[in-house]
Amino acid sequence: MFDTDKLSALDSLMEAQKIAFAPIIFQTAHLLREWGIFELLHKNKENGMSIKEIAQAVDISEYGIKVLCESGYSMGALKLENDRYYLTRIGFFLQYDEMTNANFNYNQDVNYLGLFDLGDSIKKSKPVGLQNTFNKNWGTLKRPSRAGLDLTIFTQMQHSIRLLSSWQSAL
Repeated sequence: MFDTDKLSALDSLMEAQKIAFAPIIFQTAHLLREWGIFELLHKNKENGMSIKEIAQAVDISEYGIKVLCESGYSMGALKLENDRYYLTRIGFFLQYDEMTNANFNYNQDVNYLGLFDLGDSIKKSKPVGLQNTFNKNWGTLKRPSRAGLDLTIFTQMQHSIRLLSSWQSAL
């Protein structure tokens, strides 16, 4: 997984493009999840849904839904067949996996704005971007204890494994 020097030039280019578009993909996934589109597609997994049906269900313009669904398709979270969108396994885990959601929420709510100042933070050896999200006087975020963090990650991983097993048995 981490030996990227063995990728072909085409595969390397694809990975570079994923990195270049990562912020757009992240924000699109956030909206698909937060606006209930992933959940809606999961509930309609047998027949999928058209752009028009999704737009009516979530009260967002067809244009907006088309933009989100095309992006969801490009990230692999949605599948398109006969002008109908379906949730993929990636979309399922973005919606329902606790560990993925904890990481997703933390990045959206805590890291995203602060990362604009990552370069200054590295140069100054302090979290310069923290004031973008929190109080300007904060010097750092309080970290949970190492043992508590490990237990939380272990619990989330166990849940992810159970979720994966139930997803595979549903196929």
